[in-house]
Amino acid sequence: MEDKIIERLAAYENAIGQFEDVIAADAAVIRKEYGIISAQEMKAQFAKLEESDQLLNIAIVGRVRAGKSSLLNSIFFDGKPVLPKAAMPMTASLTVMTYGDSFSATVEYFSADDIARIKKEHAEFKRERDRVYEEKKSAEEERARNFGESPDKDKIDRATNAVMKGNHKFASWDQYERMMKGAAPTVESQNLAASSLEEFLGKLNEYVGSSGAKTPYTKSVEMRLPVENLRGIRIVDTPGINDPVISREARTNEYLKECDVAFIVSPAGQFISKEDTNLMDRLTKKESVRELYLVASQADTQLHGLEVLERSGGNLGAAIKMNSAVLTEIALGNLRDLKKNNPEIGDQFDQLINDGEGRVMITSAMCHAMYLQFDDRNSWDADMNHAWGLLGGSYPADFTNDAGGKESLKQLSGVENVREKINFARSQKDKIIACKKDEYAKYQLDKIDYFSQKLAQKVKEKIDWLNSIENKEATLDRLAKCKAALEGVSAS
Repeated sequence: MEDKIIERLAAYENAIGQFEDVIAADAAVIRKEYGIISAQEMKAQFAKLEESDQLLNIAIVGRVRAGKSSLLNSIFFDGKPVLPKAAMPMTASLTVMTYGDSFSATVEYFSADDIARIKKEHAEFKRERDRVYEEKKSAEEERARNFGESPDKDKIDRATNAVMKGNHKFASWDQYERMMKGAAPTVESQNLAASSLEEFLGKLNEYVGSSGAKTPYTKSVEMRLPVENLRGIRIVDTPGINDPVISREARTNEYLKECDVAFIVSPAGQFISKEDTNLMDRLTKKESVRELYLVASQADTQLHGLEVLERSGGNLGAAIKMNSAVLTEIALGNLRDLKKNNPEIGDQFDQLINDGEGRVMITSAMCHAMYLQFDDRNSWDADMNHAWGLLGGSYPADFTNDAGGKESLKQLSGVENVREKINFARSQKDKIIACKKDEYAKYQLDKIDYFSQKLAQKVKEKIDWLNSIENKEATLDRLAKCKAALEGVSAS
């Protein structure tokens, strides 16, 4: 099938080249809209899928603040902040992890073009914020005059922030504000090396830490780490959905194109939102990923409601099981509705729907960190102590002694379950990659067929238009030959 796809695409490119004056502009627009690559790029993509020693690419994706980095730290680094929480989630760097014989990393900085674009959006956001501020200020001053009061400046600020919080340029504004506090790097990339994880963390913090001097300028980090669980796989930790930085989003998309397995991380309190289902639709339809797992993060926060406590009888194990069943049904219900209302989706979510219990997991990175630090509870932060108090109050029988409390935290963390899924995917690498190759080929063929239909339609529209005007014979003949050439490829 691969040869057929490449040959057909090359034939279309040849036909477009012959009639460049007639159809080239329309073809370029359609190709961009549907992500149709060149025959040469297609050939290279299929060759990459044929590589016998390729790594299994596992993407960790989800909306911002979903807890992706915290989950990965729990799975691979015993909770150590190798992947730190971003200073501002929408500006987190793209992170790629593979196995290496020693601790090393390559840090890539934003280019001059990237910074110029961020600066431009920073200025646009500031102008818009100033406009909104003046609007809210006038409204507050009028209100204050009517009531004989002084204008409330805090109220003006809150009203302005409420409007601007959803502005898509907010991330660029925040990014550039941080950039202005430091000096831009004079090189395009930086290589790091360390002899231990502790030394590696110390060096890495400057580039990705919340207060790192170079963090605002870091676009991506590729890490090579001597961690056994990374053998044979490549982990891609994405910055989050809707990345505001175009070049970084393009880089993320390139990694997603090579993705074989995806773990969609979604907060348990807002499990599988429209953003999440849109992402899943894209991964399965556009990137041909069929191995999907859903991870409900921060699941411990959903165990304290009155209904959960009553139905579980205050038994933690029963509450976890009930919570898992509820979240699974929420996810599968959303997917069934999506499939029902969009028949073109086909079978892309069937694996998830048919094996829901095996592909939906609940996790709590905080509980995992508490479990790891249980013997040194003086090291717990305020959030950990608060969580411990809530759990003890809701499920006293499970937290009456140290042994029971520690085991309960381990049960709540869910980390081992995710590790098992990753290891299972690793063991099925050859099968997963073969299936992805077949799905990718079918999808590309469908796209090319649709491409030809759209091109033929564009030519027909031109013919119809010409039929309505005078002196059309020469152009009409040219269009007819172009249309015949395109249809000839489809019939081949």
